[in-house]
Amino acid sequence: MRKINILLLSIITLGLFASCSDDFIDLESSKAQTPSSIKTVADAQVTLNGAYDYMQDDEYYGSDFITLPDVLGEDCRATTTGRLDTEYHYGFYTEASQTGLWIFPYRVLKQVNNILAIVDGLDAETDKLIAERNDLKGQALALRALAHFDLVRLYGKAYSHDNGASLGVPIVTEPLKFDAKPKRNTVAEVYTQVIKDFTDAIALLSDKANNGKINKWAAKALLSRVYLYHGDDKLAFDMAVDVITNSGAKLVPNAEYVNSWVDGFNTESLFEIANSDEDNAGLEAVSYLWDKKGYGQIVATDSYIAKLAADPDDVRNQMLWEDKSSTDDSPRYGRVLKYPGKANTLDLIKTGGDAKSYNANVIVIRLSEVYLIAAEAGLKAGEAKAIDYLNAIVSRANPANEVAAANFNIDRILEERSLELIGEGHRLFDLVRNKKDVVRTGKDHWGNLPKDDEIKGKTIPYNYYKMIQPIPRVELDVNELTQNPKYES
Repeated sequence: MRKINILLLSIITLGLFASCSDDFIDLESSKAQTPSSIKTVADAQVTLNGAYDYMQDDEYYGSDFITLPDVLGEDCRATTTGRLDTEYHYGFYTEASQTGLWIFPYRVLKQVNNILAIVDGLDAETDKLIAERNDLKGQALALRALAHFDLVRLYGKAYSHDNGASLGVPIVTEPLKFDAKPKRNTVAEVYTQVIKDFTDAIALLSDKANNGKINKWAAKALLSRVYLYHGDDKLAFDMAVDVITNSGAKLVPNAEYVNSWVDGFNTESLFEIANSDEDNAGLEAVSYLWDKKGYGQIVATDSYIAKLAADPDDVRNQMLWEDKSSTDDSPRYGRVLKYPGKANTLDLIKTGGDAKSYNANVIVIRLSEVYLIAAEAGLKAGEAKAIDYLNAIVSRANPANEVAAANFNIDRILEERSLELIGEGHRLFDLVRNKKDVVRTGKDHWGNLPKDDEIKGKTIPYNYYKMIQPIPRVELDVNELTQNPKYES
């Protein structure tokens, strides 16, 4: 369901949004609300649903925000010329970039800011309505935090590189006039806003499960991730431990790990984008891009497959199956089965049955990542129990394994993040924020990287300018924003 790209930030604040399923003149649409049209808590809920719907789009969490960090790293690659090969080869530039990654987070911001502008004045005469209003406000604040965080990860330097002194993205915290031209804030300013919004959200959100939407524990988990990226290691550790200890979420056990990916909302789910047969990102979904019977445009690299196969008893080996480049004579097991399609067993996939992979949920954050956040942040903060959180993931994958204290270091944690979080959009961010180069090895890294003195062979430096996405051309022309360094402006 590839949407029409409306690039101008000044236009998207008007609510003139075109999609395959929404008429922009329909003022009752969840995507066409303005502050003046939101009269009740129920109206606010409709507008909030529109924000979640934008997140579901293939140009945001439905695909691009997950696949881009994966193929720019070491563990995933494009299969053939077509989707993702430009990104895989670092061939993007100002006029050839994924413009939806700029557009859709700002569309989310438009929706939630319309809510936040009026929510405190909405009538709520019962305790139940007051609680609903508070929760809606908390969700809106949390989504505003997440959209800004996603944008600054894509378009700004990692905070660890210069303590946030360089340019990030425009902070938008209120409905804008049609001719507004907000300028880029620094990375540090964006993080300050993100942390404030998540903190304010947590004070309002319900702690009850809210499948497909953010609750208090999802916001705390996401804030622990933000703290980690921001270098607030003790805060990240404490927040992660709080989620692990008190949220009620539980790690999926070894015996259930493989099949836990089929239907979504398993015991460790904290926040995931819900898809169904009727409501999904369509044939451009990340799930369809992994699917051998779909486009099959993304696969695990030889180096990742070898790294996982080094321990044949690791349950995650069972998450790999034949990919699009397989042949009858020499099948290649590079498809990651994290998006199999609902109500379709992995046995069905492996025996050639048809699975509607595009209806698979997309993980935003789950408990396994929170354990790994606790391990990394705890290591950096000098917490003695940090190794226990790493070993919870290591031993779940293979109960015979455990990391010894002598081997507990950032490289081992990043290796486990690689093994556990492949296909979830983390690898590039993990390397760059820890000042680790992208090192591509193995014969399957076909094609040429840009001819650039900064790139040595197949090693892309962590501070290479294309680790940051270019601001889209039309946005530059209309809003006169400063382009990121070394891109043609």
